[in-house]
Amino acid sequence: LAQTYAEVGQRDKALQSLKRLRTEQPANAHVAFVSAAVLMAGGDAGELRQAFDLLEQSRKQPALAPKARLYQGEIRLRQGDAAGARTLWQDELHQLAPDDRQRGLFEAELAKLNMPAPTNKGM
Repeated sequence: LAQTYAEVGQRDKALQSLKRLRTEQPANAHVAFVSAAVLMAGGDAGELRQAFDLLEQSRKQPALAPKARLYQGEIRLRQGDAAGARTLWQDELHQLAPDDRQRGLFEAELAKLNMPAPTNKGM
């Protein structure tokens, strides 16, 4: 239900539902992951910090760990910490198997970080 609220733009209802679920199921990594994703959509500094912590909790479930680390890097970028994002993504990339399909996600994000910033020549 909380995911549906988030998908239809009722973020406040989604957050309320997720908060209730986290209280009822504090060890549920999936609930932590979804909560983090909804919080990230807001962009408030406090919400980003909370989302980062929830993603750390969700990393306890192996299936969620890579995607959680990817999102944690995105949070670092939004906080202005490109070096922190790079470190998170490189560390996760080193842990992934060579044939893991998620490697491409991390490689793409790292490639974006290595691209030179656009300049405004002639303006």
